[in-house]
Amino acid sequence: MNPLEAMIVLTFLIVALVVWGISFSSRDPTTPNPVSVQALSIETIIPADVLARVELLRAELEVIRFEMGQPKEQRPGITVTDVASREVIFQTFTLFRKANQLSFELTGHMRPELPITLPQNIRPLHVWRIVDAAYKCIILGKRSLGLTNHIEETRQGESVTSSDVFHAIGQANRQIDMLFRPRLSASDTFQQVVLATQYTARLLAQFPGATQMPSTPTFEHGKQPIAVYHLLAQCYPRIQGIAECSGLETLSLEIPRLEADGDDLTTIRPSDVYDLAILLVSELSYLHGQLKDTTSLTQSYARSLKVPAHVYQGGRASASPAH
Repeated sequence: MNPLEAMIVLTFLIVALVVWGISFSSRDPTTPNPVSVQALSIETIIPADVLARVELLRAELEVIRFEMGQPKEQRPGITVTDVASREVIFQTFTLFRKANQLSFELTGHMRPELPITLPQNIRPLHVWRIVDAAYKCIILGKRSLGLTNHIEETRQGESVTSSDVFHAIGQANRQIDMLFRPRLSASDTFQQVVLATQYTARLLAQFPGATQMPSTPTFEHGKQPIAVYHLLAQCYPRIQGIAECSGLETLSLEIPRLEADGDDLTTIRPSDVYDLAILLVSELSYLHGQLKDTTSLTQSYARSLKVPAHVYQGGRASASPAH
């Protein structure tokens, strides 16, 4: 290689490295420190810091929503109280997955998936880091739209509870659902219901007097998302019953009364069904984790197109009154 060729190659490499560096930087933006000026440590980060970052994410999401000309999510979410840290962190993992998918749709780049690993003692810092990872995804999507306005994080009161954080994350999840090009499908929810059914079967096996999982229920055509939502809502008291028998606590869940045979998709959307299924799986996963000498379950995947009636069929097993 003569000196001229070597110079050309060297120049190309330098330019390539610079472009790669800019691209990498744009895909991994820096994020602000907590507005409370607390250090990022187990001892100092509190729920108020987590809520502040969630609300910052929601404010950025609102800018994206307005630019996209999409409707604002204004429906009230479910009411929850007595929320534990494990329940918040599962909700937060869902937030990251949805934010990451939205970023991919806007930028064409997907951040690495976060492994769902739960520390023995979940603290607000663990939740804050996942929320911040979701915030980075939202910032990337915002930049791709040419939006450069700066939004300051707002400090939250120290009386913030885990229930407050859970509710705010749930509202962020619902707004992201409104921005997806392809909406969440029944196949996504079906996978979660199958996993919930597997967890339930494992748990029931620990109680010799309990009726075990029934055979596959009859398939019923024409079921709408609101019917599936109604059915899954019936499952939650049964999960609470298993928890009480085991001396464990779960969050209190208040779901508005719904007509199971309704078909008003403006009231209950497929994404609402998915979020409720995720909540059920998070509780069942926690209960399953309390068992001794148990093996972990593998996430199932739908091998063919699923419709709400398939999800309804799967949910009927876990909601069986015999349990």
